[in-house]
Amino acid sequence: MTNKSVNDNQTSNTTEAPMAKAGKGSAVHRLFSYASRICMIGLVLGGIIVALGQVLGIVLINADLVIALGETGVNTICILASLGGIFAYLGLYTKAGREEVANMHEDDK
Repeated sequence: MTNKSVNDNQTSNTTEAPMAKAGKGSAVHRLFSYASRICMIGLVLGGIIVALGQVLGIVLINADLVIALGETGVNTICILASLGGIFAYLGLYTKAGREEVANMHEDDK
C-alpha cells in the first residue's frame, strides 16, 4: 500500500465513525431521540396548519376561525415544542448522548 492509500483509509475511518455510531445507542436514547423528532415534526406541521388556517380565515373573513386556531392550535404547538425540547435535553444524559456530545467536541479540535 502506498502512503496515499493509507491516508485515505485513515480519513475514511474517521468520517465513518460518527455515522456508524449514529444508529446505535441505548433504547432510552433512541426513544428520546425519536420522541423529540416526532414532536419537532408536529411543531412544524402544526405551525404550517395554524398559519394557513388563519390566512384562510382572513380570506374568508371568518374571525371565529382565526381566533380558534390562535387559541387552541398555538397552545398545542407550544406543548409539542416543550416536549420535544425536554426529550432532546434528556437524551443528552444517556450514555449514548454523552458519547455523541464528546464526539462532536473532538471533531471541533
